[in-house]
Amino acid sequence: MKSIIAVVLFVLLSCAAASAQDKAPANPGANVVKESPLTVKLSKRDQKKYDKLAAKYPELSPVQRLRILRKIIWIGMSTEQVYDAWGLPIRTNSTINSGSVLQQLVYGSYDPVYYVYVENGVVVSFSRYGS
Repeated sequence: MKSIIAVVLFVLLSCAAASAQDKAPANPGANVVKESPLTVKLSKRDQKKYDKLAAKYPELSPVQRLRILRKIIWIGMSTEQVYDAWGLPIRTNSTINSGSVLQQLVYGSYDPVYYVYVENGVVVSFSRYGS
């Protein structure tokens, strides 16, 4: 199932990249993320946020910075990046083992509730409870 989703995502991104290359932006340079294979037009406010993310996380790809800007999290991102995407959690549960620190970041108070599981500062999984 994961491989099918990966293939579909790859095809969609490839098609979007090909169509983005065929179309030149009407006003080049105006709030456009140029580093990405996909051209994304941003509002002035989002462009400022994107620029701050680019300065804070130069190691991230433009697509990863856009994910944070669009409040999308993924496995492998840091706790700080989760905070930049979703803000501070309403609660953090921590467990300290011999070689690692496990954290459960809790977002939402009733329905739905999102749990982000972090090990040694890196997201290892996340889940949703409720509708």
